Amino acid sequence: MRRVPIFFYKVLLGLFLTVGSYQFLPGQSASPEPDSIVYKLDSLLQEYRNYSETEPVKAKASVEKLIELSSKHNRVIYEARGHYFLCYIFEAEGKNKEAIKEGKLAEQKIREAQMDRGLSAIYNLLAIAYHNLGDNVSAMNHYLKCLELANEEDNQIEAGHAYGNIANLYIEQEQYERAKDNLQRAYEAYLEANYPDGIVATLFTMANILKDQGNNEKARNYYEQIIDYSKKSNNLIQEANARINLGQLLLSEKKYKEALPVLKQTYQLLKKLGFVSDQARVLNDLGVACKNLDMTQEAIDYFNLALKIDETESINDAVYINLSDLYAKQKNYKKAFDQLSRSYTLKDSLNNIEKDKHLAELQQKYETQLKEAQIEILEKEKSLQDAKLLQSESEVARQKQLRNAFIIGFVLVLITLVLLRYFYVQRMKVQKQLASQKEENARHKINELIKDYRLDSINKYNEGQQQERKRIAREIHDGLGSDLASLKMSFEHYMSQQHGNNALQKMLYTIQSIYKDLRSISHQLHPPAFSDHGFCDFLNQLVADKMNDGNIKMKVICFPEEEIDALPDRILAEAYRIIQELITNIIKHAEASNSEIQVTKHEDYINIVVSDNGKGMPNKTQSGIGLRNIQERLEYLGGHIDIDSSANGTTININIPLSLDATNE
Repeated sequence: MRRVPIFFYKVLLGLFLTVGSYQFLPGQSASPEPDSIVYKLDSLLQEYRNYSETEPVKAKASVEKLIELSSKHNRVIYEARGHYFLCYIFEAEGKNKEAIKEGKLAEQKIREAQMDRGLSAIYNLLAIAYHNLGDNVSAMNHYLKCLELANEEDNQIEAGHAYGNIANLYIEQEQYERAKDNLQRAYEAYLEANYPDGIVATLFTMANILKDQGNNEKARNYYEQIIDYSKKSNNLIQEANARINLGQLLLSEKKYKEALPVLKQTYQLLKKLGFVSDQARVLNDLGVACKNLDMTQEAIDYFNLALKIDETESINDAVYINLSDLYAKQKNYKKAFDQLSRSYTLKDSLNNIEKDKHLAELQQKYETQLKEAQIEILEKEKSLQDAKLLQSESEVARQKQLRNAFIIGFVLVLITLVLLRYFYVQRMKVQKQLASQKEENARHKINELIKDYRLDSINKYNEGQQQERKRIAREIHDGLGSDLASLKMSFEHYMSQQHGNNALQKMLYTIQSIYKDLRSISHQLHPPAFSDHGFCDFLNQLVADKMNDGNIKMKVICFPEEEIDALPDRILAEAYRIIQELITNIIKHAEASNSEIQVTKHEDYINIVVSDNGKGMPNKTQSGIGLRNIQERLEYLGGHIDIDSSANGTTININIPLSLDATNE
């Protein structure tokens, strides 16, 4: 079975745009790709995935075709992907100079597309190629650049890869403390990203460093953590690796009692996985543990089973020697001689003089044993003549037996009492744990009820607020709006009979402004269905109206507009209210000259970023009514808000999950 390497780098195929989606970058044609071109490009990507692990030659051919076709049709993202995958293939083949060339081409194409996402993965792969060439300075520079970009992209997995690979550089230089610092950062990044493979690889590397430094206790703790993670993810191979290392570590510390149950569990796990050679190694370790615990017969059984499972492993040399020692301990010198002879046949581990000497000693012991057997027969014949003497001594022996029986009985009673007390103490511990668990469950249930009650209250409040907005908007539109419209029409009729009266013209303009403001207020209180008018257009109109009120410039970016407009009205309405509140706060308090609103739809959530170059937010503003209303809306939606404010401006980042129904359940 293959051991887990010191560290590994895993290619992430999803760092670029989604395969087959129609995305238009600056400098490209705005017309859609023909379906046949998109189909061919996606088919080549799929071919690469199918062949990447099994047939690298075909995978490389697919990538080269992808680069040629995407370059011909000016599809920069597909071309960048092709160079990135080709860089990965060359690096795997050990062609690091070619890998660096392709990686730089991938970087160039990404920058031509004016994208940043994906650059961290490219820099990480370039750093690995430089590292393989022995250029550690360039490798370190690229790892640091990868970390910088990964933080900008909020890509914790890529950051974890970079920290882990930096740790490898320090391990090679035997700077273990710096290596451990970077491994800790890698572990924290993987933990934040919930990436079990990276967590386990980091723990393995940390455990190996600590074991080499002689810090066995901490190394054991890391191996035990790996076992826990492997159990949670049901990764039996990782668990087996960790258990093998843990068992060998305990044997090296001569903690044979602790090693014995660990090795037994490891053996059962390897049987389940079907890894024969590793079973033989673990059976040998079990034999060593039993041998040092004076469990001679169990040790012999384990060694023989190891030989039976796999007779081709070089480890069998040690097995034969151990068996020879155990048989000699039992004074079974014939078997001891046979096992040692097999060891010499398998591997000449001693020089000829020592081998002959050792074999001669065993042969002499074997012949001595035969002579002793003959002497024993003579002694038995003599014992028949001494029978009368033994009869006189039998009474003394019987008394000794009675005394021994009394002592044994007393010891058994004492052991029984100790066991009863032990089981009683264990039972009390279990009862205490059960009581503690019940209390914890009750506390958790109460917290859930409080949370459900709060969410229900927020839901009812929002529904009531929405109904009240609708009613007020309807009253304004149907009441004041209708009356003002009638007044406007009447005044226009009157104006048609009066010519050149500037005062009347100003009054008509005032009436028209009031009518427009009432209509705007009505729409803000209860905007029309976004599915009919388009959320993005409606948001642009809101911003245009707000820019007419002051000296601030605002920009709206919605991407992709069609997918955002197609979202349910219940989500878009809440998003509109939140943006409306943030725009109002900027105009009233920020004293900003520029502001930007970005709305981006992702696969399972919508992201809103509102930024300005104003004077920033004081700490007390964070508890204002407007922000509290936004936070309550987001709590109802299951969303999250992040505020970054300074004297140079404020950036507010909001994520709203699209599965609103699942959130409210």
